[in-house]
Amino acid sequence: MENIKFISIDWGTSNFRLRVVDTSLKILSFYQSNDGVKSIYQAWKSSGQDRFEFYFDFLKKKLSIVGVNSSKVPIIISGMASSNIGLKELDYKSIPIKIYGENLVSEQIYTTILPNPVLLISGLKSETDVMRGEEVQLFGLHNILKPKNASVFIFPGTHSKHIFCDKIGITNFMTYMTGELFELISKHSLLSNSLSHGKFDTIAKNAFEEGLEKIEISNSLLNTLFLIRTNSLFRKKTEKENFYFLSGLLIGEELKNLAVVQDIKLCAGQTLSKLYEAAIKFLGLNKRTEIIDRETVEYSAVIGQNMVLENTSI
Repeated sequence: MENIKFISIDWGTSNFRLRVVDTSLKILSFYQSNDGVKSIYQAWKSSGQDRFEFYFDFLKKKLSIVGVNSSKVPIIISGMASSNIGLKELDYKSIPIKIYGENLVSEQIYTTILPNPVLLISGLKSETDVMRGEEVQLFGLHNILKPKNASVFIFPGTHSKHIFCDKIGITNFMTYMTGELFELISKHSLLSNSLSHGKFDTIAKNAFEEGLEKIEISNSLLNTLFLIRTNSLFRKKTEKENFYFLSGLLIGEELKNLAVVQDIKLCAGQTLSKLYEAAIKFLGLNKRTEIIDRETVEYSAVIGQNMVLENTSI
């Protein structure tokens, strides 16, 4: 491969994404696996190997898959690799922060295992919250979209992020444990036997919207959740309907405070996008919501990493 500018690695808690990027920021090669930082950390703990060596041996194997041989090509890593279960823990950058490439905390890592220069990018913190990875995507998306108004960028997931921006910077962000709570309730709680996944059809959509409506008028999520149990006991809903009713409750709880936000940018993957789009429409937020397609959301990490690279003497 010729004209390679850098190797982009987006290393999350449960996923590993590697992209070979050329000088025009085109993706020459892409590799993805479930080798997130969490699983690599657990594997390292039982290996007896030096931590740096273990993580870099892993990276060396992944680079060989995409056929990168040049020692001059820099490797840019963002996400959970800079956390306490990652390659090396780096401190967070505090908000508010202007969206420029030099504003994030980063560190060049040296190793004899790989000849390539390696740049590790850290995350952001507020007085009460932290994030790693989404800030680099936000940098890229903000650069691509160039929003004219104050906006909130929503990144649904295990720990959904709502990142509030003005024209030039990140002013605040909030984390919602929507995905993790859904996982715990649906698999490890009393309610799990009342839930079953199924196709998001008209019946499921009606149950989902009922969940949205219930949480909008409820004074207590904890009390409303028990409706799933009684829905099952009194045969008011099927297990599939309860599944989407629960989704509506949790996503509705996450989104119900967005009424005061001017512009919304929904940055969701294919699976979650349908539910969040349906919720936004039901809540009357669709007229000021822009749906960012999955390809742009995923590519944004490359743009954000390039912004950091352009402002680093690596």
